[in-house]
Amino acid sequence: MKKIAFLMLAAMMAATMSAQNGKQLYKKYFDREGVETVHLSGFLLRTAGKLATVDMDGRDFSQFARSLKGMYVINAETPETRAALASDIRKIIHKGDLESLMEASSDGQKVMMYISGTDDIVNEIAVVTLSEDDVTFVGFEGRIPRDELENWAAEEMD
Repeated sequence: MKKIAFLMLAAMMAATMSAQNGKQLYKKYFDREGVETVHLSGFLLRTAGKLATVDMDGRDFSQFARSLKGMYVINAETPETRAALASDIRKIIHKGDLESLMEASSDGQKVMMYISGTDDIVNEIAVVTLSEDDVTFVGFEGRIPRDELENWAAEEMD
C-alpha cells in the first residue's frame, strides 16, 4: 500500500513539475541582460477572457484565455543568452516533459510547438522559435480542455 501511495505521489509531482516549464524558465531569465521577458498573470488573462471576446483571425479565444493560469514570453537576443536559453529548452524537451505537436523549419528558422498534460486536460503549451538572431519561448500554463484545442485545430484546417 505504501508503495502505491508513493508512486501516486511521484506521478502527481511529475505532472506538477511538467506544467512548470515556462514559469521555471521565466524565473531563471527574468531581468537577465540580453533577454526580454513578459509574464501575464492568470488573473489578467481570465479577466480579459471574461470582459471581451478575444478575436484572433475571426475565432473566439475567450474560453482559452479564461482557462489560463499564466503566460510567459522569453526572448534571448545576445549570442550568450541565445545559447543558454536554447540549451535549457533542449533539456526540457529531452526530459520528455513535453509532447511534440509540430515542428517546422524554413530559411534557418525553426518553430516547434509542444504540450504537456493528460488525455483530458492540457497543462502547458509551449511555442519555441529558434533562429540565428534570437531564441523565443512562449509558454501558456493552465487547465485547457484537450477537446477544445482539438476543435480549434480542426477549424484551422478548414
